[in-house]
This record gives sequence, structure tokens and C-alpha cells, in this order.
Amino acid sequence: MTDYSKMSDFEINKAVAEQLYKDKPSLIVQRDVPSRPAVTVFCDIGDGEIVSILCADYCNNPADAWPIITENNISLIFDNPSSVMATSNCVGWHSDEEPPIHSSSNNPLRAAMIVFLMMKDAEKC
Repeated sequence: MTDYSKMSDFEINKAVAEQLYKDKPSLIVQRDVPSRPAVTVFCDIGDGEIVSILCADYCNNPADAWPIITENNISLIFDNPSSVMATSNCVGWHSDEEPPIHSSSNNPLRAAMIVFLMMKDAEKC
């Protein structure tokens, strides 16, 4: 399994965008601005024409991250202020149910995006 904790915000953002748009092979994900972690998704519409369709920073912008968090039932737990945790199954911490996928970070959105990517990895198994 990939160790997402070692990846930069840009690499996480790129992986999230690639996962979200994996069914659209004509899309290209690139860095938005060299000094920032945001990504821009471009669409190749043919005849050499490429159009920008989205700019997102899933690790740092709640407007970009929140739809992913809610659609995938990811919980954010602010139990320890220095290391917020995101989990795929909050109930799993208190029962023998399906074990939760989780990630801790001082950035809750980054933790949630790592959980999203880990959930997608688990679906492949």
C-alpha cells in the first residue's frame, strides 16, 4: 500500500484528482502554479485544443474537499488538537465491526484526502 504520509500536498491533490476523474482518459492533471499545491485538470477536446476545466486544492480548500468527505462518509475527529484524525468508520473504533481506515495530520483536510485515497486502494483488493 502507498505511504501517503510521505507525499506532498501537490502529490495528494494530484492523486485525488486522478481518482475522481479516472473514467475520463482525456483529462490531464498538472500543477496549477509551481509554488502551490493546487492542481488544474485539463481536458483534451481534440484537434490539439486543451481546455482547463477545474482548479482544486483538496488538501487546503474546504470547498474542494468537503464534497469528497461527505460523499465518502469520512469522519474528522478533533480529539487531539495537534493531530486531527480522519477515519472511514468512526463506529469501528468502538466495536469489532469493519476496521476503520484512518490517517492523522495537523491538517484535517489532508488527513481526509489520505483516507479517501486509502479507501480507493482498499476497493481494488
